[in-house]
Amino acid sequence: MQAYPHGTVSLVIDCSELDRAAAFWCDVLGYRPVGQSDGKYLSLVPDGGDGIELLLQRVSDHKTAKNRVHLDLRTDG
Repeated sequence: MQAYPHGTVSLVIDCSELDRAAAFWCDVLGYRPVGQSDGKYLSLVPDGGDGIELLLQRVSDHKTAKNRVHLDLRTDG
């Protein structure tokens, strides 16, 4: 995860198939999955260690007009 003054930042991508999306993003960006999917989320990180975490989020709705990417700003409090 990438630090910022108040915590860490992750790029969240909504998808319908975690494994398929993970394979794509890992191949394209040189990332690797961290841990196992809990059914709703799967974290991907740069294989080299430094960089922004991609957090894949399983959603049931089909993409129409909704933006499937947003930033999560995480804090300790």
